[in-house]
Amino acid sequence: MPISPSTPHYPLAILGPGALGLHFAAGLNEHFPVALIARDEAVAARLRAGVEVGERRIRFDAFAPDAAPTADWVIVLVKAGDTADAAQTAARLARRGVLSLQNGLGNTESGRAVAPGLCWMAGMVPYNVASLGPGHLH
Repeated sequence: MPISPSTPHYPLAILGPGALGLHFAAGLNEHFPVALIARDEAVAARLRAGVEVGERRIRFDAFAPDAAPTADWVIVLVKAGDTADAAQTAARLARRGVLSLQNGLGNTESGRAVAPGLCWMAGMVPYNVASLGPGHLH
């Protein structure tokens, strides 16, 4: 789907909003708008309905990939085997760059091979987030 001038724009999008992505989104969304890019519309609808993060219930701006907004930066948190698909989505959405917080080695190189026009950076998260049931994170 081509990006039109009326497509919404966010400072940050999180691609692969599992437990860790939702944890980041909850904290960052207090400071600026964050878009979540889910695997499909059904998952996006569940995220828009709200997620318990700690003691708070948060409703997110969530989109399926084909309806995703543009963003200055994209954080990629998909499984390593999904990096190429995520990089294709990031190439359509990101205007400045991508931060890969994925487990494993070589993810930024894989992403850069698919979307070489973006700045790709690798990061590491030294903790885990537990899913205590559907829509409830700790």
